[in-house]
Amino acid sequence: MNCHKIRTEPGAWNKKETYISKHSDAEFTDGICPGCFNKQMEELEKEN
Repeated sequence: MNCHKIRTEPGAWNKKETYISKHSDAEFTDGICPGCFNKQMEELEKEN
């Protein structure tokens, strides 16, 4: 899964976040967890 889309019916592809939000009470937000943030910072520091 590279594009994070799911097939909801033959020929129809939707973002997984959109599908889950429509079919549940789940809500999605943009953000980064502390572990991923630290890993990204380490990689950026290596580049500089």
